[in-house]
Amino acid sequence: MKNINKDNLENFMVYYQNFHDSTITSIDYDILNSKMTLYINVFWSGDTTTNKDGSLNTHKSRIKILFEDVYKCNNKELFLWDSIYDAYLKYIHLDNQEYLCFADDEKTPSIYIVCKSMKYEVL
Repeated sequence: MKNINKDNLENFMVYYQNFHDSTITSIDYDILNSKMTLYINVFWSGDTTTNKDGSLNTHKSRIKILFEDVYKCNNKELFLWDSIYDAYLKYIHLDNQEYLCFADDEKTPSIYIVCKSMKYEVL
């Protein structure tokens, strides 16, 4: 798995185009170890290309994101048709500590996770 940190956070979000039109398909909780895992069907990744028939190749993929040392999280009821418009991923400060915050929307998130460490892999 690859770590998300200050050096690659912006490139990660640009490559996955802020998860626009992507869907969260599964959320796994490991409460005893303060870990959460999201599985996301990614609709747009990398640079789009045009197929011979004129349609766009959006480079669909599926990724797994592991959140470790979870400090806070919240999620509302999610449905498969609930797609992400513009995900949020930033470093934030809470209680004199620095954390990563991931949310499916900055203003009205259906899910947000605040953690110390974040890793991902393409499935």
